[in-house]
Amino acid sequence: MFFLCVLALTLAGAFPLAAQDAAPNAETLKQADDLDWIGQFRQEKELLLGDLPKAATPAEQAEFQWRISRATLNIGDSGLKDKVLTNEQALNIFEEGESWADKAIKSNPSLAEAYFWKSANIGVWGQTKGVLDSLFKAGPMHDTLKIVLKYDPDYADAFYVLGELYEKVPGFISFGNVEYAVSLGRKAIDVMEPQIASGKLRGRNYSAYIALANHLWARNWDAARRASAKAGQLRQYNERKAYLEKNFFYEGTLTLKPISDRDEARQITASVIHELEGIAKPSASNVSDLKVARETAANFK
Repeated sequence: MFFLCVLALTLAGAFPLAAQDAAPNAETLKQADDLDWIGQFRQEKELLLGDLPKAATPAEQAEFQWRISRATLNIGDSGLKDKVLTNEQALNIFEEGESWADKAIKSNPSLAEAYFWKSANIGVWGQTKGVLDSLFKAGPMHDTLKIVLKYDPDYADAFYVLGELYEKVPGFISFGNVEYAVSLGRKAIDVMEPQIASGKLRGRNYSAYIALANHLWARNWDAARRASAKAGQLRQYNERKAYLEKNFFYEGTLTLKPISDRDEARQITASVIHELEGIAKPSASNVSDLKVARETAANFK
């Protein structure tokens, strides 16, 4: 069954810290990000809506609007999981979330976050509606994520979600390709780590690591094939001009461990589990990530 794996991202993923040049609204945006981080989505949305009139310029308004889109999506998703919303109610909420992203795009057409949260709302709408609608929404999600990378070529979560799409979408009727998914998953992690170290991102998106492990498990190359494929991947990487298509072959730029895909998948999940188990005061998202990582590891037998 086709499944758009964006929900773990929206609830627990890494995201940019509040812009420091958005004065006098920087403190409000920081408070909103803090509320989002601890899962207080309704309070986040109320804060942003209350202070939105203080945003004097379109660029400042966009910073509020994409965050309102994010909060709206998470309200709908958590309401579904807690069974306090019907599917129809949640669909209306996701449509509202997309409309806030559209407002942000209108306010600042070059803002990567606005396009990202538009794509996320599209994805959860399709997932909630059903399998056929998920397939129908895969194309618009894909195209919107390409725009994210146009304005922010190192947007880690865009690569992560694109990798999920390329693994989950059936290749025989759409654009799915598990080999591309592996490269995009590796790219997501490789651009994420320096941003965490620099403070640009608030924390690690463990879902991206589990996604890469799943891509590798699905591809299932042995060590010899991984080694023999490198030259062709690197040639394709160097020859491609379009940015996303170039990164379909990103793996060719890397030196891989001399092990199989599935051995690496097991190593990744084991590392995630070990790291999450070592957190002294885990957040709700850490607990959720650990549950998913353990379930994934259990499937890698």
